[in-house]
Amino acid sequence: FFLLGIKEYFLGTKNQYVATVAIDLGTVSSGFAYTLHTNQSQDSIFVNSDWVNEFGHRTSKTPTCLLLKPDLSFYAFGYKALEWNAYFQSTHETQDMLFFEVFKRDLHSDKIVDFDCTLKAANGKSIRAITVFAQCIKFFKDEAVACVRREVGEDEIDDEKIYWVFTVPQSWTGRSKQFMREAAYEAGIGSRGNLGQLMIVSEAEAALEFCVKTDLSTPVLIADIGGGGLEMTLFEQHNEGKVVKTDKVTRPANTAVHEEMFLELLERTFGEQKVQDYQKLYPSDLHQIFQNFEAKKRTFRFKETKIQLPGSFVSFVNDFLSPSMKHYSKGEVRIVDDQYLCLCAECMKTLLKSVAEDAITEMKAFLGKPQLSEGVRIFLVGGHAESLHLQEEFKREFSGRHDVTTYRDASLAIVKGTMMVAKAMNSNRESGIIGACYGVDCSRNFVRGLHPPEKKFFADGKAKCRDLFHCIVKKNDTIRRGEKISVRYRPLYANETEIKYTFYASQRSDVDFIFVTDQDVKEIGSIVIHSPDTRNGPERDIIVSIYFGGTDLIASAWDVTSGKRAQTTLEVSPPF
Repeated sequence: FFLLGIKEYFLGTKNQYVATVAIDLGTVSSGFAYTLHTNQSQDSIFVNSDWVNEFGHRTSKTPTCLLLKPDLSFYAFGYKALEWNAYFQSTHETQDMLFFEVFKRDLHSDKIVDFDCTLKAANGKSIRAITVFAQCIKFFKDEAVACVRREVGEDEIDDEKIYWVFTVPQSWTGRSKQFMREAAYEAGIGSRGNLGQLMIVSEAEAALEFCVKTDLSTPVLIADIGGGGLEMTLFEQHNEGKVVKTDKVTRPANTAVHEEMFLELLERTFGEQKVQDYQKLYPSDLHQIFQNFEAKKRTFRFKETKIQLPGSFVSFVNDFLSPSMKHYSKGEVRIVDDQYLCLCAECMKTLLKSVAEDAITEMKAFLGKPQLSEGVRIFLVGGHAESLHLQEEFKREFSGRHDVTTYRDASLAIVKGTMMVAKAMNSNRESGIIGACYGVDCSRNFVRGLHPPEKKFFADGKAKCRDLFHCIVKKNDTIRRGEKISVRYRPLYANETEIKYTFYASQRSDVDFIFVTDQDVKEIGSIVIHSPDTRNGPERDIIVSIYFGGTDLIASAWDVTSGKRAQTTLEVSPPF
């Protein structure tokens, strides 16, 4: 191997892009925000609010629902997907349409989200998860491009003129982040050869930027309470200035409990079979009832709650109304004016308390560390953090020792913070000092007396030394964000068609002669490059690179002979 004599820069300047778009593909709802790179608009963040539900109301997010045709081509997303799915169900026109709803929730139990993951559609058919994500991303890409075109008045603008940013859960691994990158590539955004057009930001880091920016004089806890559950990330700044993150993901506080308990209430009140039959005949109307419940849940203040019902619901369950009310005390649950389901304050509190109690229990355990005894700043973000009931419960429990901050538009904190991260990255392209050594494992000719005997092996009859750490970038090197450092390698074996490169990090400054098996060397990822053309035997060039992005390190390999490429996101968090 040898170090290539060039350094490549993949981060474009603002002048290359007319806009930056941040896409927040959430568990329950999704949306996007953008900023225009003009003198008048470069400091403004616009949240797209053109999503229109079936009642004509505009919202800043749309349901994370996808409808695909049987051949896996796109049909509809969001409100439109709900409406068309309801139509197909009611008319029985086709049972082959593939409907996905809150599908990210199915991935939360997986530690690693990668190319082998599948998602099950409503009809029971399993589809590759990357196909589902790619179709969702393509939908938002097309919507965002159309939006930017309208704003700047140029029809020629395409996705290549836009800088794209995506969010992923803080708990997702490097492989999971690479999954999102590959889904974006499949959707037509960026490519393995154009790394600088796409950035992946963790939801916690985006929320941190929105809430406090760079002030970490006091530890900050980001509590993201969304459709997938509770995800807590603690940010602390040590004396040397390094920011340390501690993550905690809890799924017991799954916010789907709200929906499950509300459905149980409907079934208990109006009859399980009645509600199930209604769902089959009027799926869109039942979804609207849940949407109305969701809206009321966020504004609940220990008073009677009125949830609007579609006319179809009351007429359908009318013959069951009288006997159903015997399950409740007078005034607990009632129907008013044949259009409102009224729940008393205690009834509503019962529906909501389990999620709040579980989240508070988890946070109390998380904050029980001695070093946090002096208090932290807690920021509640995510869709369910807009619940006034949940906000009040958190303040009641934690305000004595900690500072609890809530937001009216907590569901938009992540997408807005993502835009702020992108802006900060684009405005700061100065070189930085690398805090660790990064490299790969390699083999060299075995030298007796220099290399340990236990590391000796033979490749095509030649004695080699395995497990050597080859440093691509040294600690304290100066690297510019957007820079890619490349090294040229060659296969060990003449007929080798699959070559694996494993990447490592070390805090040691002297790495001229160390092994990847040493205790202070940590594995951070690997890639396998396919090299099908073996006519040149071992005389084949494989270019291995590390790209220093703003929020992640991306490793890649390129087989020069065949043109095959491989890529992965390394398990390293900024600062690098």
